[in-house]
Amino acid sequence: MSGAGAISAFRERFGGSEDTDALVSLINVAFRPEQVAIEGDRINAEKLQPLFSEGRFILLEDHQGLAGCVYAEVRGKRGYVGLLSLRPALHGRGLGRRLMALADRAGARVLGAYEWGLGDKTKKANAALAGIGGTRRILVSDTMLAEYSDDEIEVVLAHEIAHHVHGDIWKGIVFESALLVLGFYLASVVLRAAAAPAGLLGVDDVAGLPLLMLAAGAVSVVMVPVAHAMSRAFERSADRFALNLTRNPNAFISAMRRLAAQNLAEEHPSRVVQWLFYSHPPIRDRIAAAQAFRAG
Repeated sequence: MSGAGAISAFRERFGGSEDTDALVSLINVAFRPEQVAIEGDRINAEKLQPLFSEGRFILLEDHQGLAGCVYAEVRGKRGYVGLLSLRPALHGRGLGRRLMALADRAGARVLGAYEWGLGDKTKKANAALAGIGGTRRILVSDTMLAEYSDDEIEVVLAHEIAHHVHGDIWKGIVFESALLVLGFYLASVVLRAAAAPAGLLGVDDVAGLPLLMLAAGAVSVVMVPVAHAMSRAFERSADRFALNLTRNPNAFISAMRRLAAQNLAEEHPSRVVQWLFYSHPPIRDRIAAAQAFRAG
């Protein structure tokens, strides 16, 4: 069915409490892919009931029953739209097909591309390649789908794919585990050296616990920035991968600016702040790298 015929096959109406069972079923089916990141169903009848008085559900029906829904609510001076759900069989193949083709070009085979419901929890946008091996799937948040162009979503996802292609997750686990073991070792050395001067009976004296915590804290002040530095190196490499894969520096730059505004990123952090707290390069540095890629 196509054109006007496809549109006339659907009916629109407002939903009420009598639609609870159908809405719970549709929303949970539509949001099932996010269960790789969030345990349990997206919603239940108890959570749904207050929404009927706080806002309105707009329903889309066809001969099979409930085909889609969206929830709208006025919150102060702002409007909120969320829980956008569509019967899986009716999903289009536009952006999803494009993102799956991107993953295939990068050598990261995935099960599919799905919407990730974050809008009722945060305004931040996100995209991810979740799972490992044969369970990998593409997740794009509803907040990103609502605000970002397809080109911007593609380049953001290309960055996330890079982490899987480069094995950054496993590298990070190994590296941080090594730092943790080294941290405990150095803390034990400090405790052993300070035990006698502190009047402790030995390293196993419970009275030395505050000293151990102090030593561990001092070690972490050194170790955490090292981990952040490694993470920033991974992120720069993933940015280069995304730019080479998509060949779209303009989309990368606009996506970075949009992410910075949406996620309230600091525009000009000091080098000390970067060293101590930043697991990603500052937005200005990432944009500068994309501009250099475009110029070169």
